[in-house]
Amino acid sequence: MITIVPRTAGLRGAGRVEDPSTAGISEGVEASQQFDGIDWSAAAPSWASMITGLVLPSLAVVALVVFIDYALCWLFGSLINDSWSVAPWLLPMMMLPLALICAFGCGKIFLHLNRPLQTR
Repeated sequence: MITIVPRTAGLRGAGRVEDPSTAGISEGVEASQQFDGIDWSAAAPSWASMITGLVLPSLAVVALVVFIDYALCWLFGSLINDSWSVAPWLLPMMMLPLALICAFGCGKIFLHLNRPLQTR
């Protein structure tokens, strides 16, 4: 919740202006400087929510890439398993760039479909 704290001291640096062309500007500044501002310590999110906002989406992207990599390895592994005599870890390493491209492509499509129709 945002808390607005009223000021008790005079206005900061806002004085009366003699030039009539800028008189309206100083009145607007005076009206907006009646409050000291926002209590940022109460308005800022907690460290736990900031870390959660970074960690959970990162884990979701990693899980999506691993799932796509596993699915691609299963698909191509069943097709070339009999005729390919190479190390078993080579196929997942070859499919990882394709899995990354697929994961970020899925994210882009999701973000595109999530936008309102007016901005598409």
